[in-house]
Amino acid sequence: MEPRTLSLVDSWQTVVFGIGDQATRFTERLFQILKTPPTPKFRAQVETMWYWGVAGEEERDQVVVMNGRAILFAQIYRYGKDLYVGWDGHLNRGQWIEQTMSKGIDRTTGMLTAITCVQPGTQTVTEYDLADVNCLMEWTHAQLVKLCKLFLAELKIDQEIDFKILRGERQGLLNQEQQKPSAKKRFFERMR
Repeated sequence: MEPRTLSLVDSWQTVVFGIGDQATRFTERLFQILKTPPTPKFRAQVETMWYWGVAGEEERDQVVVMNGRAILFAQIYRYGKDLYVGWDGHLNRGQWIEQTMSKGIDRTTGMLTAITCVQPGTQTVTEYDLADVNCLMEWTHAQLVKLCKLFLAELKIDQEIDFKILRGERQGLLNQEQQKPSAKKRFFERMR
């Protein structure tokens, strides 16, 4: 999997009152929709994220939808009696970069030899990446809006929801410079 160096693009969230117990059903219906995406390049999976909370390690699952270098994290969480539904869309500038550690002559063969390793780096964003992330966010948002409205109708809940996407700044996304891999080692970094 490519390393992740994420740039936030857009987001959206809401709380639907009184249907917190429907979180599993809501997620299952979302995955039914994700089984037939608009293009085969769309991929979806559940990822467990963790962080240190007040009471120690906290874990949560989130739905991750990807299209090229575009990544959308959808959150569907129960908060008591209510259901939180949201997403945030990102462009991933992360990529693997090959770096030469040492060069020399092999004593046995006499040939030039190089020792290389692969480490995380970044790549500049193109207008095609922006098109991919825009399509991914708009399509997924439309599916979540449809699901929210369906649940409101099925469960006869009278609630107005603001379905407007919170637009982020796009002007700087294409101008972000490619960064060279850092020689600093990160200690105590945990990945799942």
